[in-house]
Amino acid sequence: MKLPERLHPVEIVYSTHEELERNNYLDAVIKTVVNIHRHEPHGDVLVLLSEEEEVEDVCQKISKEFSKLGDLVGPMKLVPLYSYLPATMQHKIHEETCSGRKIVVTTDIVESSLTIHGISYVVDSGFVKKKVFDPKLHIESLVMSPISKASADMRSEHAGRSTSDRRKGKCFRLYTEESYNNLDLETCPEILRLNLANMILSLWKLDVDDFWSFGYVDFPDVDSLVCAFATLVNLGALDQECKLTNIGEMMSMFPLEPQMSKMLVVSPQFNCSEEILSISSMLSGNALWQRFYALSYGFEGC
Repeated sequence: MKLPERLHPVEIVYSTHEELERNNYLDAVIKTVVNIHRHEPHGDVLVLLSEEEEVEDVCQKISKEFSKLGDLVGPMKLVPLYSYLPATMQHKIHEETCSGRKIVVTTDIVESSLTIHGISYVVDSGFVKKKVFDPKLHIESLVMSPISKASADMRSEHAGRSTSDRRKGKCFRLYTEESYNNLDLETCPEILRLNLANMILSLWKLDVDDFWSFGYVDFPDVDSLVCAFATLVNLGALDQECKLTNIGEMMSMFPLEPQMSKMLVVSPQFNCSEEILSISSMLSGNALWQRFYALSYGFEGC
């Protein structure tokens, strides 16, 4: 489904093979941002990376590069954005700069859900980190993977949504045109790459008991579905006939992974409910110990 909107023209600039061989893509990001700030007309910059650590790393390195250049570059305001940042820091992306250029460094959270006014240039790394479940190893991990064509197109559109003087925006793709043509058309649905055990418990709670003929938008991976049933049987949430047990019904009440739900349900038997609550909260929530380097290099660049 597409919702058409009024866009200004966007010029797509691809990297060359030589650039890709010479630099890793984070070095290419920093080089591209510096070149935009030094040589392109006024307009804010949006940099799209794959994860929070990269955002912090790139922000520090860009800040150092501009410090070295000194008076050779104009004023700028460097603004990181990702989900773990406090709300007060996230809101800074909408603040106007008193002078100079605003450079927003972020993950894919702004890809389709947020418009930042004044963006004229987009730097697209071409990568994203996704959660992927391996049904053979029973392990869920974050995997760096190329974005899809649909994601690449949405990223480039940010340069054409709200340019202040209606000039053509620019999207700098840090991959070749051939690489773009070889990307998947659409992003892989989560139901095809995540652990399905929690989904099965949720559907059981809604009295859905026929998982093979249920009207999925995208039918889940069969191996993942079988693995999810096996996991729930081993945890005692389902019996040998794959019917919901009393323990499984209690587990379905918690918005947690089944393993943690099982820990909470049985913890009173071992007189350790408070400890298990703390452990479950720490494992299922955001990182408790995170240093925001944004505080050290600051936002006062204007």
